[in-house]
Amino acid sequence: LSPSGEILARAPQETAAILEVSFDPALAKNKTVALESDAFRQRRPDLYQL
Repeated sequence: LSPSGEILARAPQETAAILEVSFDPALAKNKTVALESDAFRQRRPDLYQL
């Protein structure tokens, strides 16, 4: 998947495969899931349990 969620490559289901794709890692700096939402800033570690 790309940082925007686009499928970059898909392996066939009936055989084993190795996929190689390229993307711009700078695009992954944007952590917003939706407008005004930041997936990392809004984490709630106090709710995590082990």
